Amino acid sequence: MQRGKPIVLRVPVPAGKHTVWVPTGDPLTDSGVTTVSEDGTVLGRSGDDSLPSRAFVWFSFALDGGANGRAADLEITGSKPNGLWRIAALVV
Repeated sequence: MQRGKPIVLRVPVPAGKHTVWVPTGDPLTDSGVTTVSEDGTVLGRSGDDSLPSRAFVWFSFALDGGANGRAADLEITGSKPNGLWRIAALVV
């Protein structure tokens, strides 16, 4: 992984509309903003500011699997202070 560069996570999305929940944060160091996008559209982000160490937040966004389900290519990026993203889980 390169700092500041997105990584793509392919997620199978079952048919229908779903809410995706993401916990983010770090027990040892400050965390920048973690952003999840698809096809250039921001779906969700951990907030507007960095989190201090030992702080965690959950954020959510909607994904539609359509009538038959699909694979969603989620781009995950992190902001300053270090450009790294942090995701503890991804719950669909």
